[in-house]
Amino acid sequence: MRPDEVVIKAKIVPQASMKGSVSSMSSISGRLSSVQGDVPIYTGEYEVCPKMFQDQMLRTRGLRMTKDVTVQEVPYWETRNQSGITVYIGGS
Repeated sequence: MRPDEVVIKAKIVPQASMKGSVSSMSSISGRLSSVQGDVPIYTGEYEVCPKMFQDQMLRTRGLRMTKDVTVQEVPYWETRNQSGITVYIGGS
């Protein structure tokens, strides 16, 4: 074994996964996720646009998500004229 190599011993358990990397400094980084039992998959929206004066909740508790959630930017417009600038935030 070379001096910059590291040996890692691990036990692989069904329904668990580990991703990461090992450097020559003997550190590990990454993420670990584990699913125990039959966890239902979240089937709701994964892309959300904020709404004015209204809370939004993605009902994800107890569900397995299959991708990241994307929150769109808040709509923003500017109108310029001789009087100045009018800014519209949110709304359409």
